[in-house]
Amino acid sequence: MAELPLFEGLDLGDHICLTAGDAVRRRALAEVALAGLREGHRVLYCGGDEELAGLDADAALSSGDLRAPPIASSYLTGRVFNPAEALGFLRREIDDARRAGYPGLRLLSDMSWVSRSPPGIEGLPEFEAHAGTILAEGYALAVCAYDPGLFDPPTRRGLAQAHFGSVAAGAPFDPDSVLRIRPTRQPFGLRLQGEADLLNHAALRASLDHLLAGMPQEKGGAVTTATIDLSDLRFIDTAAARILARASRRAAGRIRFIGRPAALARLLDGHDVGEPAGAV
Repeated sequence: MAELPLFEGLDLGDHICLTAGDAVRRRALAEVALAGLREGHRVLYCGGDEELAGLDADAALSSGDLRAPPIASSYLTGRVFNPAEALGFLRREIDDARRAGYPGLRLLSDMSWVSRSPPGIEGLPEFEAHAGTILAEGYALAVCAYDPGLFDPPTRRGLAQAHFGSVAAGAPFDPDSVLRIRPTRQPFGLRLQGEADLLNHAALRASLDHLLAGMPQEKGGAVTTATIDLSDLRFIDTAAARILARASRRAAGRIRFIGRPAALARLLDGHDVGEPAGAV
């Protein structure tokens, strides 16, 4: 009997935490890699020594469609994990894929090396959360695969929350429930889609921090406002609402929420997220 796919509906911009044992983890990563090669994407495979099932790695490596850099030149430069350097690696790979003419990049990471506790690994949740702000630009996606036998439950939960969504054996990817955050230019801000809940709080917080840090400077006395579009947000829990509320207070009136359904508006208003003039 053929195995059911775990990643139907995955799209560029997604950042997913996969928690599974060896067999499922390797099969799922191969599924994402093969789908990417069919779509003409470059596939970047980091952290695993084994071959991906069903993938003609030699041909893909020769063409440049597949890259498999050693862990020492991707996540562990100098045998130390440094979040800033790891983010720089991701950005360089995205830039290289763009220059080579690929329409997208798929980063597949087998994170089993984390269990060896290299120096600096306490910064991994920070890296995962901030990687989402790069992936949200919409050119690349990432699947980070963790073996549940190598990490205790609190560690697994913390790492999962730094992603936009989670997948496990028996719990396939659901494009309707994953949180999708996309930056917008006109107007400047973010568009949120799907569900903001316990599974992605850290990723949501990092995205809002990134938005506030990148707000354009005020010109000629005019106040620059960031617009957060909630029209396609299906669900938000109270903790995620508090994250939005804190961002709104930090912005001192420079965040404008639009597209709030009545129930969501009541939840946000309950956390003192007011609307600047002109909000919808």
